[in-house]
Amino acid sequence: MELRRILRREDLPGIEKMLRDVQVFNEDEIICGVELAQQTLAGEEGYHWVLAVEDGALVGLICYGTVPLTQGTWDLYWILRSPGAVSRGVAKALLEACEEDLRNHGGRLLVLNTSGTPAYQPARDFYLRNGFELSARLKEYYRPGDDLCIFTKQIE
Repeated sequence: MELRRILRREDLPGIEKMLRDVQVFNEDEIICGVELAQQTLAGEEGYHWVLAVEDGALVGLICYGTVPLTQGTWDLYWILRSPGAVSRGVAKALLEACEEDLRNHGGRLLVLNTSGTPAYQPARDFYLRNGFELSARLKEYYRPGDDLCIFTKQIE
């Protein structure tokens, strides 16, 4: 597996496919993920990407960026791995690459927001296993029955 820090236009179909294949995102969320990549390709600054590529195919990605008006706080926007890459260390490798980048840029805190629905339990378990703590839970934030879970991790 190769980790690449440069997003390319030809990655867009793979990003959309992965967003669909994980089967937890609704159509608006899928559109948002693709648009974020398109904005980055159009030159919008502030988003950092690491892509996991295996045999020429995209098998994972992480997208993160600084939080304006903070000192060293970063948001983790997306971390995905294709369903075929489960239990192969792809997500962990992407997170480690992100954390290394944050350390190199003076990052001290990584924050991520995720859903509290049962479909997101594997993701929440992954965050906890990898040093994040659940810092807040806002009941029915996204919609009735869908809490916002805010995870944080101190970067050393």
